[in-house]
Amino acid sequence: MAIALVQTATQVNVAASSTTAPSIVITGTVGGNAITALASIWDNNTTWTLTNTTDGANTFTTRPAIATGGARGRGVVSWAVNITGGDRTVAFNLAGTSGAGNRYYVLGCLEFSGVATSAAEDTFDANDEIDTSGAIDTSAGPITTTATTDVIVGAAINNTNDATLNFASPTSWTNSYRQNAGNSYIGHDSGYWLPGSIQTTYTAQWSHDNNASAIGGGIVVALKSAPAASAASLVQYAFRFFNDDGGEATSTAYAAENVNVSLPLDTNIRVRIGVTHDGSSAPAAAAYVLMAAPVGTGAWFEVADAGLGKVRLSTSAGSPNNIPHGGAGTSRRLSKPSVSPGGDFVTGRIADDESGEINVSIANGQCTELEWCITCPSSVAVNGDVFSFRAARK
Repeated sequence: MAIALVQTATQVNVAASSTTAPSIVITGTVGGNAITALASIWDNNTTWTLTNTTDGANTFTTRPAIATGGARGRGVVSWAVNITGGDRTVAFNLAGTSGAGNRYYVLGCLEFSGVATSAAEDTFDANDEIDTSGAIDTSAGPITTTATTDVIVGAAINNTNDATLNFASPTSWTNSYRQNAGNSYIGHDSGYWLPGSIQTTYTAQWSHDNNASAIGGGIVVALKSAPAASAASLVQYAFRFFNDDGGEATSTAYAAENVNVSLPLDTNIRVRIGVTHDGSSAPAAAAYVLMAAPVGTGAWFEVADAGLGKVRLSTSAGSPNNIPHGGAGTSRRLSKPSVSPGGDFVTGRIADDESGEINVSIANGQCTELEWCITCPSSVAVNGDVFSFRAARK
């Protein structure tokens, strides 16, 4: 599944703060997506630490730049996947800070779709206390990702006033947040590389030298994309045969649930099948058809209203027909499946020879019931023919 940027929260710039939980609000997030929170934080105490990142609902993994010599300023990336959606206030919780008014920070927050919902981190790299050699300083990286489908998110900090503050390599870097008025706040630059526009190995670096400031830091994190959805497995959890003597909910049972039967020739019988999915994906709307196969001796074939099949769709009986023109919706008449025991029933369809295709959409954990009116014409079928039935996506 391709990763895509969903939204960018409004940047937060705060100077001379006393809070120990700098926070940013991101609204209307979608459940199942990923949040990446980005920060540049400066505190006058060189031994301050970032305890964790929280939003009251989701579990964040936090990757602050690694302290190598007592850094006052650090770049931070925190991320949460498979999130609970809604409005979120993401807080960076600090410890060991200095007194009131000695904290400066710039925050951003990005929402992505298509990120893996577990074991999402591919790799990361961080650096504190950038050198003062006079050369361009490597803030973080290089890192090598395992696939070009990763999204890479980075944040960096500097306390200087630099209009060209950014990550320099690769050029496909998308800047999301920037604060370069270092005299008023703290220098910050953050953004991302979307999949497909990156190489697997790259370096994130400053485009300038820190000179003698030596309080910069940076972090880059690579998050993996969700695996491509496989075709969902259709699970048939129950079946039952009914007489064609009433409407969708009033026809009488021909036999008990999940009991095989002997059917008379040239007589309408309705077969109802309960289906759900195994949870491997959430399929779109699909056309379902009834399939039959001679037991042990033949291949599966679609049950249609004509042709050479020994099992065919039939016009429902009754006046008017027990199955109305265009079919009818189904209610629950079968036992609930163990994989979807709650209020997750989706209205299915009942059909006769007018149209054997039933269009319905069931998502993961949902179930439905599909029913067809069939007959075995004596012109082609004989007593002793044995068939299996199943519902299938066409």
